[in-house]
Amino acid sequence: MGIYIGLLVAYLAISIWSHLKVLKKVTLTRRQKRLHIALVWLFPVFWYWLLKEITKSDIPEVMIKGKRDKLYREASGGFYESNEGTMG
Repeated sequence: MGIYIGLLVAYLAISIWSHLKVLKKVTLTRRQKRLHIALVWLFPVFWYWLLKEITKSDIPEVMIKGKRDKLYREASGGFYESNEGTMG
């Protein structure tokens, strides 16, 4: 948990430092300055959301046999080989 706080503090320090540098630039327009500030603060939020969506699993890690067999039957369109043979 301490490393996350350290990263957050470092990110805030670098962001504030870059904001001050951008605001002092005479060559940038007001629109460019506002866009820079918005992107610096919004990019981490979108990055977090993207990683959260990518790493989210729709299928649980552990699956019981009954649920696995049901998924196989649904995926095969109703036909399912029981592996018991015709006599079993």
